Amino acid sequence: MERVKYSKLDLIGNELTKLKDKTFAEKALSFLLFSGKNVHLKIYIPNDLYLRAEVFCDDIRELSEDEFDQNILLGILYEDFLRVNRAKESLFNLYRRLTVHEKKSPSIKGLHIDDYYHDDPYEDTHELTVRIQRKEALRGEVLLSDLSNFYPDHPFTLEMVLETIYIDFLEDIKKDGSHKAVKELLKRMEG
Repeated sequence: MERVKYSKLDLIGNELTKLKDKTFAEKALSFLLFSGKNVHLKIYIPNDLYLRAEVFCDDIRELSEDEFDQNILLGILYEDFLRVNRAKESLFNLYRRLTVHEKKSPSIKGLHIDDYYHDDPYEDTHELTVRIQRKEALRGEVLLSDLSNFYPDHPFTLEMVLETIYIDFLEDIKKDGSHKAVKELLKRMEG
């Protein structure tokens, strides 16, 4: 049976390969191939939400007078997601959150909802390359692996989790306005 990959990077697979390496040369090669500090993932965001995020990040940049872009924003959201899942959220709640998002938001790449997508499943989306710490990406893959102990056929990947976190945040801003989020982010950046 083939091992499941929880992102295109397959960080769990890379780590397992490093553990199997025996010789110094194999260990050195694995280190060079698999041990960068940051990794890059591609996610797909609906164009209207991408534009909303650009404006939101521009507001934060102007108010804070610090560098702030969508990568930084998604990094903060992902850190919060991991912290909540480490401390509070059960795997059941995580599965439910991802499943609810899957049903209501057909913008996630990889989930082909034929009624929503016509010919091109990526039409009206913007590709965003996300840079996150390798150890945090690995932590996300391990979380999805843990989830598979209870839901063995779940379709979720790290990319889908990042899209879910980001799209949910942007949809909340769209519904409720950005004042509270701006205030919280500025406070976090100061402290």
